Amino acid sequence: MLLHAVRPSFGVELAWVHAVALGWLTLVALAVLLHVIPRFTDLAWRAEGVARSAVVVVAAGSLALVASFAAGVSNGVAASGAVLGTAIILYTMLAVWTLSGTAGDRRSATIARGLALTVVALAATAILGAALGGAYAGGNPIVLSAAPSHAVIGIAGWLTVLTAGVSSRTFRPLLGQQSRCPRVHALAGAGLLAGSVVAAAAAPWSAPLFRVGVVLIADGALAYAADAADILRLLNGAREIAAATPAGRTALVLSSDSGTICSTLRERSDGRVQKIKSTLWTHSKVWLQRGSLNEFGLL
Repeated sequence: MLLHAVRPSFGVELAWVHAVALGWLTLVALAVLLHVIPRFTDLAWRAEGVARSAVVVVAAGSLALVASFAAGVSNGVAASGAVLGTAIILYTMLAVWTLSGTAGDRRSATIARGLALTVVALAATAILGAALGGAYAGGNPIVLSAAPSHAVIGIAGWLTVLTAGVSSRTFRPLLGQQSRCPRVHALAGAGLLAGSVVAAAAAPWSAPLFRVGVVLIADGALAYAADAADILRLLNGAREIAAATPAGRTALVLSSDSGTICSTLRERSDGRVQKIKSTLWTHSKVWLQRGSLNEFGLL
């Protein structure tokens, strides 16, 4: 942020977004999942040592990617993007392999399926990111048009769905309450995930369909916020946590609204870069600065 204040550029903005979304939140999430998956599903990691090594590579690759964006070294972006893509895909393959095992009970099996879908969204984000890294160096406009897809599937399909799913499991131990309507929580997750898939698939080709996907994401965020508000309404203790939690919910809804606004921008050939910039910067900044800070604090 300080660098952007001194020398504003799109490359520095991308460096900031990836420093937070990839170098911080995703890296923390990957490390936490090494413990969360066995605890929530009773499934032991397969090739856990390889998965841990992949997390180390992701950490190093994230530093290289952020530095390359900030310095404007396009070949560095391409190389670090390829390394990151390989490490993340390896991690997600091991995670899906682990989660495909036989869970101890029906609830654990449901959680395993949800986590598997979420890490698949991460894999899709990594594939798009690696391709965009190569296009960033080569200037391929067709591949670069997938930048909004990369942003949507990464922020909504990966980070937001993961945050919503994991935080729902922390309500009972931290707040002494849990959802009174699991179907609302399921609807929220389905809206977030389905909306991110629709929006990501449609972003380069169809603005109207892209808006449909963003509306689904916003509906999922609203359902999640309503469910969380109902839990907090019944809360009698843990006032500090209760005060922090609404801030995260509010930011999640506000970021969905900003994404909806961005999606209404008409896509023109000479304005594509500005649309990508607006979508990445506005949607990511609100979500990452407020919503994710509160939510990941509950892990």
